[in-house]
Amino acid sequence: MGKVTDHLLSQISKQVNDKGIVVWYDPEKAYTKIIEKLSVPETMVLSFEDSFFRLREQIEPFLEFVDDTGKPKHDCTVPPRLIVYIPGNRNDTRYALIEVEMAGIVLEPGAHPWQRNTRLRVIAEQVFKKIAPDSAVDIARQVEEGILTLEELDKLSIEAEGIATGTVKIIFGTASAVDVALDFAASTEHDEAILAKQAITELAGLFHSELSIELEPEADPVTARKKLWRAILMTELLSGLSKDARPAEFSSMALPDRPEHVDKVLHLCNVWRNRVDYRKAYIEAARATESEFGLSDLDLPTDKLADLETFPFLEKALLLCADRCLLDGSPHEAFRLAQERKNSFWSLEDPTNQLRWALVENSAHILILGERIRAQLIKLKGSR
Repeated sequence: MGKVTDHLLSQISKQVNDKGIVVWYDPEKAYTKIIEKLSVPETMVLSFEDSFFRLREQIEPFLEFVDDTGKPKHDCTVPPRLIVYIPGNRNDTRYALIEVEMAGIVLEPGAHPWQRNTRLRVIAEQVFKKIAPDSAVDIARQVEEGILTLEELDKLSIEAEGIATGTVKIIFGTASAVDVALDFAASTEHDEAILAKQAITELAGLFHSELSIELEPEADPVTARKKLWRAILMTELLSGLSKDARPAEFSSMALPDRPEHVDKVLHLCNVWRNRVDYRKAYIEAARATESEFGLSDLDLPTDKLADLETFPFLEKALLLCADRCLLDGSPHEAFRLAQERKNSFWSLEDPTNQLRWALVENSAHILILGERIRAQLIKLKGSR
């Protein structure tokens, strides 16, 4: 077990010691795997399987305070030690366990006080605030989005303790991989300090562990920055394609593939584009990387590009796609593309793109209107 599981079990054990009976609801089914191995000293663990009637029958002996002769049990003042686990929502039980709940306490996501709140995001945040405070918020976000499971959090908790980030934190003011990568990619402000403190090795270790991005430990900041540009921008571009579907020239490119790392990189790209103070640096990085790899010559499926804003060539490719839709008699598809892309990053950056999208939108609107008029005329002729 890892630190997140240990922290959770510690909270549950304390509630058993304090209250005796614990009714634990898990609507997110985040803990189904550990319940099978859950062991609390001198405590019975019962799980809902297929029937509340069967579960209540199993619980009943723990609520009996008289023996077979009708006399009070000698230990009736001592609360039984019992954990009842239900992998579902409390509101869906129709109060099936109300007596048990009244005899003990309830653990569930969002419960008050916080010691009874078993939401995985909350548990993860509590743990990582202690062992990796700079990463706690980002990890909590990934848990909330369903990217990280309990098992993955346990693994991360072990990895986080082994990362040396002292010098990085002194230079950047944080050890969050996403924040450091963003700052380093978009600014040369810390280059002198990185060289003076020989921090590239530590940066490389942080990016490798937290983002699966490989930098040369001996590289200078300028070279490392360009490699970071390539890694994060190409990850966003290719993340929607399986390795088999990637263009041949990029099929062997080493890029993040763990879901939690890809998510961090995508989040980083989105923040970078939307930071006004880093906008100029993003444009420089995107144009340089596009030119380096000759991306404008790529033949990528347009249905995979519609949600991307990584490189300027994407806007031109989608504009050509919209033009083809107009010529091929698919004005609805052209109109949809224009609606989605007219306020995209590269449309706002290059007013020419925005004007072209406006032209596509108006042209599509006219064609759609023409289709409706034609249909009405045919209908009128048919009714005569």
